[in-house]
Amino acid sequence: MSKTQRIELRVSLLDKKLIEINAKKSGLSISQYLVDCGLHRVIKPPPSEERLSVYKELAKFHQNFVYISNLIKNNNAPEVTLEVSKVARELLIHLEEIRNGKQSEKHEGE
Repeated sequence: MSKTQRIELRVSLLDKKLIEINAKKSGLSISQYLVDCGLHRVIKPPPSEERLSVYKELAKFHQNFVYISNLIKNNNAPEVTLEVSKVARELLIHLEEIRNGKQSEKHEGE
């Protein structure tokens, strides 16, 4: 959808600085930040370098466990396949938590 409409508003110097700071923290332009705020969209800050690094490592582990699980399935070892599949699912849950920036209900109490 093309953006053709314009909205003008006046704010105090302090409000302007706070909006600029919050937009920068969220990784958005000031315009997009204000649109998202006005439409009550969830504004997530960009992931930290540490979070990205952890995500990439967990993604590698997940892929490796899927690969191992497939190898075991082909060699008919159902008990090991089940355990490896459980670990792969757990890793996937943690990857989703990192991607979405929150814990699942299952892990909040831990």
